[in-house]
Amino acid sequence: MTIDTVAIRNSVEQRRHRKTTDPTFMVRSYCPMYLLAKDMTAPAETGETVHPIRVFKIASDDDFKAFQHVIIPAFRELEWDEYDVRQAERQFIESANFELKPEDHTLLLSYYRGEVAHEVIAPLLETMSESQAEKILVPYRKKACRVFSAVKQEEGWLVEKKPEGSVHQNVAQNDYRSIERKYKAIPDNVIDHSVFKDLLSHVIHMTKESRPSAKSMQMTAWMMSCYTWTNGPTTNSPEGTHQDGADFIVSAYVIERTNVVGGSSRIFHGSDLKNPIMKFLLSPGEGLFQADACSPLWHDVTHIEIADERQPFGVRSLIGFDVWVTE
Repeated sequence: MTIDTVAIRNSVEQRRHRKTTDPTFMVRSYCPMYLLAKDMTAPAETGETVHPIRVFKIASDDDFKAFQHVIIPAFRELEWDEYDVRQAERQFIESANFELKPEDHTLLLSYYRGEVAHEVIAPLLETMSESQAEKILVPYRKKACRVFSAVKQEEGWLVEKKPEGSVHQNVAQNDYRSIERKYKAIPDNVIDHSVFKDLLSHVIHMTKESRPSAKSMQMTAWMMSCYTWTNGPTTNSPEGTHQDGADFIVSAYVIERTNVVGGSSRIFHGSDLKNPIMKFLLSPGEGLFQADACSPLWHDVTHIEIADERQPFGVRSLIGFDVWVTE
């Protein structure tokens, strides 16, 4: 007996909790910071260029708590990431021994982009079990993003926040992350907060310090929440060990860890993607900056699980950055 994937999809939709200025500002070229780890890359003895890995804090405990008071409600208001669900459905269909036609692959690509409704691809999911459907069709991450450009001025860096739009990552064409995706913008009340601006300033400073010739840069900032329930662990690295395709990244500036265990950030050297060279369990208020594309450094994050099953969910929320440099 086949299951009604459309009905399950509609049921999941009903259970979700979802609520649906001048663009330029100056940031300091340097802001106070507390480096917990600096320029740690391996193997240093090979004589390779040192690629930065930095664990940092940028705010006092009181300032960070004030930021949490603003940003955690904003995290709760984010929309669920439908791209995760669509990618999981694509993977199921492509691995379920279907003899897919070229037009089916084209349809799946259009579905991933959000150009066709779920009902169109539902016939390709008829062999999915109910337990698989409950796992695949339930989104577990919320996201928003915002693109910034920064240009060096005598008095600091002039930053322009772009309107909401589409994003894609500079990765291989056969990597689904290369496909254009659209998200809602990070709210202005988050961007205008002093801690967010200090974070932005800090990212610019670390990038400039790592690439002294940088005169301008483009940054994509991400707000991401990864949820977990009693039905098993979830991950903020569904693509596995990876690079993001940017010059530098903040893989995570952790905002909250609520009722979760796990979620350790791991860094690998390209010569060995099985054994991490470093592992950090970032606490709220701590961030991880590192070189990405054109470096030997790769990264992922371990799964999270719910800590207290008497509570309805666990969540790990963070801000991330992808940074591209113009010399």
